[in-house]
Amino acid sequence: MFYANSNIILTEMLFEHIIYSTSIAIIASMIHFKKTGRDYSWIIIASALAPDLDMFAGIIFRKFDIGILINGNPLKHGDFHNIAFLFLFAVLVGLLLKMTGMKFKDSFIFAGIGFGAHMLEDSLVYNPAYAFLWPFSMRLFGIGIIDYEPDWYRIANTVVLLAGIIIMILCATVRILYEGKPGLQRIIKTFALAGILLAITIPMFWFYQVDEGLKDEVRFGNFVDGWQFTNNTSWDPTVPHNGSHSARIEISGNESKKSGVWKSNKILVKPDTNYTFSSWGKIEGTGGINSPGVRVVQLDVNGKSMSTTNLIFSKGITTKWSDFFRKENSWAVQIGPNNNLDLEITGKQDTISNIVAPNNVWTHIAITFDDNTVKFYTNGSLADTKIQKSVPNPGSNSIYIGGNSLGTYLSGELDEIKIFNRNLKAEEINADYLNPVKPASDQPSDPVSYWSFNEGAGIVASDSSGNGNNVTLINGTTWTTGKNGKALEFDGTNDYAVKTSAIGVPGTPPFSILLWVNPKSLSNNWTQKQTIFRTGNNTSWVYVTADLRQGYGTFWFDDVGLFEEGTDRNIIPNSGFEMGVNHIIEISSLNKYGPIILIFVAAILVLSLRKYIPRKKFYKEENKEENIVPIIERRYHIIAIASGKGGVGKTTIAANLGIMLSKLHKKVTIIDMDLAMPNLEIITGWKSTPVGLIDVLEGRVGLDRVTYAGPEGIKIIPPGVMLEGYSKEETKQKIAKLLKNLPVDNDYIILDMPPGREAIDVLSGDDIGVLLVVNSNKPSILDAVNIKALLDKKNVKTLGVILNRYKRDPELIDEIEKTLDSKVVAVIPESKIVNDAYMNEECFAVTKEGCDASKELMEFAKEIVEAM
Repeated sequence: MFYANSNIILTEMLFEHIIYSTSIAIIASMIHFKKTGRDYSWIIIASALAPDLDMFAGIIFRKFDIGILINGNPLKHGDFHNIAFLFLFAVLVGLLLKMTGMKFKDSFIFAGIGFGAHMLEDSLVYNPAYAFLWPFSMRLFGIGIIDYEPDWYRIANTVVLLAGIIIMILCATVRILYEGKPGLQRIIKTFALAGILLAITIPMFWFYQVDEGLKDEVRFGNFVDGWQFTNNTSWDPTVPHNGSHSARIEISGNESKKSGVWKSNKILVKPDTNYTFSSWGKIEGTGGINSPGVRVVQLDVNGKSMSTTNLIFSKGITTKWSDFFRKENSWAVQIGPNNNLDLEITGKQDTISNIVAPNNVWTHIAITFDDNTVKFYTNGSLADTKIQKSVPNPGSNSIYIGGNSLGTYLSGELDEIKIFNRNLKAEEINADYLNPVKPASDQPSDPVSYWSFNEGAGIVASDSSGNGNNVTLINGTTWTTGKNGKALEFDGTNDYAVKTSAIGVPGTPPFSILLWVNPKSLSNNWTQKQTIFRTGNNTSWVYVTADLRQGYGTFWFDDVGLFEEGTDRNIIPNSGFEMGVNHIIEISSLNKYGPIILIFVAAILVLSLRKYIPRKKFYKEENKEENIVPIIERRYHIIAIASGKGGVGKTTIAANLGIMLSKLHKKVTIIDMDLAMPNLEIITGWKSTPVGLIDVLEGRVGLDRVTYAGPEGIKIIPPGVMLEGYSKEETKQKIAKLLKNLPVDNDYIILDMPPGREAIDVLSGDDIGVLLVVNSNKPSILDAVNIKALLDKKNVKTLGVILNRYKRDPELIDEIEKTLDSKVVAVIPESKIVNDAYMNEECFAVTKEGCDASKELMEFAKEIVEAM
């Protein structure tokens, strides 16, 4: 990065980069790694921050020069100076992961996504829209963060934004390829998705650049070898100079911010040589921290900036207000950028009126302050009233007219200023308007200061009140014709009038002030600025630039010249801005659309990539041919939900899976096979049933009598009451017989089996498939091993394993598949929503159908249906 100084480095790093990089990294981790394994968010977040840590380590390369690969232009961010540190960080993290038995290659993928997030952050930080996206930006406090180096003008941050998006897409794609086992068809879809995203993103950010002033070069007309324009810089056909079109830099509004820049190519010069530098310029409504100007920058043979010579056309100001009159550290009467009148209570609060003083028109202004009430009068009539509870400080004895040495310079004319230490009445103010040369009253104390400005010459304006508050004119304040006789004219640049030991001017209310003012817009005629500078011993090149930097307003310039001493040849190419249709081109910055575009692209990424997040698919192997034959072939399907131990969530899985199948328009019956400890009827809404499965087994009723309606169209068969469970051999035989003679009017029959080995005895043959439910605890997996062995011995098909209450451990999935020799067909993450639904005796597939667990079971249900 190119920073102004080390303090700014630390300020930006600590206050902005950490917060913004972390925010984007968290979003990236949520999008790409949900349900894919152990939570690697900390790697992504650390990787997003890691590139900036190289500023603290001199052993890390600061510039990794790859800029020459792109048209010989340097890349932003020190040509990815942080790539070296990023990979060192990834290696370190990889070694730590390997020591804990995890995958080494994960660290590089996650570090890459963190790096992509960091690049997205960079492209936003140096963007005027950044203040909108991150409201606590240091820029709101007027702290400049970046001192742009010249080569930053050559390439837009758009490249960085695109690079960040591409890196994130590639990393996600790699993750899918080696973890998701997608097969050829899914690989093609993934790359097609990446292509679509880039096809949308590249032209959007190419034509609607979101960089704050580094718009890509635009070259045209006779200036193909010499000029380029960035951010709101354009040819202006309406402001000609010397018969040609001028160039214009325009920043609207009244807030100081980064501005447009015009810049020439590098120009070869001689070292230790005098040069004359000149330019014509014209300004309107300019202000801000810095000044509109044309500048020549000296470069050494390596392109490093040596020094700058400036031609300033208007001195910048640190405030957006201009003074009529000011009592130092007490109060001031001002006019704002929109010509609104204001009574400033210095250091406390402004009293901004709704009155607008028109430009180029003499207006009579009166302001009174007493009893927390400020009244504004124009041309003898009351125009606005404001409440002001802040009381001014007495202040010092220094008074200023037309501005002060700290800024607040007025562009306009002032005449007939009168100060009173009382609250004037409306009729007195109207009388002064009608007869401005006569004091407002005959009281001996009125006024305490009165400047008529009728001297017409000299550097002193006398006070005719008798208090001797004569003011001295500073920096060439000029005399002019006023409303009555003579007046003072201020240029808005640096001139004002001052009295450092004034007598009688009130610092606290009541007081009144009357004056005539003729505001002028900061619109000057064309002015030529010229200076002589000498190149340094090491100077080889110069380039010329014009800008408003951190200013606002409009700045025109033309006929920029650079002449070697003793010659009349201008060494700047095409400086005259010759006329031609190619010159009349408006180049608009569309920075204000930056946030909308970013949100749009982010939404596309989220919605598109969610579908391709790596996860285990039901019954799908890499060999496409094996998937042609479905695993479940019968007209109706009996699916037993079993486990080696209790408490793993069999009933929850059985009920919610049945509901998902029913939502797919399938007829589903769920039978609670746990005769001793039943739970199914509770979470499906049946807390007490008169008869159940045991009554069918004893021959007292038929199945239709014990079948109850459940949520979302499913049917429930509760067990009834039988404390012995499966302990009796006779009971097992009756259940086994029943399972072989179940009605065929169901698409799916789900058996919610009790835990343990005994219940498995009732399952036999190839007409029943079993889903084993385990959780992240090792005992549940080991107990399931025994159940799996028993099922294999009985030739009962194990359809797969459902991992419930998953805690994001990718190694666990592989371990389960190896241990049980069966695929993990669905993964239900640990979720408070699922737990709360169970405690509330509800099915989350009904009450929270948009939650992750519901989405996972619905996808699994679709796989079951597709396997028919």
